[in-house]
Amino acid sequence: MKKFFYALAAALMVFGAASCKKNKQPVQDTTAPAITWAVEGDMVEIGSKVYTKMTITAEEGIDILTIETVLPSIMVATAFNSTYVGVQANWATETKNGVMDLVNDTKTAGAFGLGAVKNTKGVAIDLNTVVTTLLKGYPSKDGDEFTFNIYVKDAVGKEARKTVRFHWTAEPAIVWTDNDMAKPFSFKTADVATVPAQFVITAPATIEKFLLTVSSNNEKVNTWLAGNMEVNVIGEKVILDLIGNKFVKDFNFGQEIGEALKVKEATLTLNDLLGKIANRANANTQLTFTFAVTDAFERTTEAQVVYIISE
Repeated sequence: MKKFFYALAAALMVFGAASCKKNKQPVQDTTAPAITWAVEGDMVEIGSKVYTKMTITAEEGIDILTIETVLPSIMVATAFNSTYVGVQANWATETKNGVMDLVNDTKTAGAFGLGAVKNTKGVAIDLNTVVTTLLKGYPSKDGDEFTFNIYVKDAVGKEARKTVRFHWTAEPAIVWTDNDMAKPFSFKTADVATVPAQFVITAPATIEKFLLTVSSNNEKVNTWLAGNMEVNVIGEKVILDLIGNKFVKDFNFGQEIGEALKVKEATLTLNDLLGKIANRANANTQLTFTFAVTDAFERTTEAQVVYIISE
């Protein structure tokens, strides 16, 4: 009988121990390195004005802090090497990702505005500045991406890693079909219907605002524009809001205007507007059209075209 009770007690002790292990919650190591990025998810859109400063902390002191950088082209890699990397072994090439070593490369640390990083308990870096700096002078393509693999190791060997991406959506673009916007175009009033006046507007992030400013050296034309349309007038310039104003429904722009313009690509023709203006103009009237297209990321592209009514 005693043997039975001893066996039962032993079994209960084993069961209790197992239950304790099962219910025991892991204790978070609050001294381990941490990488905090003030962005939801791991990707940010370049130009979206999202706060992108990153904080890296290590209570035991930073021993290693590197950022492996995956770049969209060798052109960007060249700019990256000259701006952010002083150690040639860390340069980006066509076959190797670049590495920013914030502990051992003083050029890298200096580019982030940092002094000595080793053994410090934390640093803050702004990767958005890196991306915008590298994009200067580079004809970025829609869909380009920058990837940063951050690695930190503290003085007692504990580690943290994080990967973040920056995605590029192209800014708005305005193209005058088969013509050069840098060159004025002269035409006769009788030929206005065949004047090249087609413009293709692309905005991969979607058109949010579209202003068309018309200015002329002809007072009669300016008065007519200001008096017959729902527009804003600044001096000799008449500003047409192609999305927000109702006047546009009285003109043929080759496609629906207003809210329908909030698309990724639009094609506008100005022949109808040019014709109405030409009927009120005289010889040597100069018309300047300025397009200002703003996308959903609040980036604005402007372009200007000049027409001259010769007779």
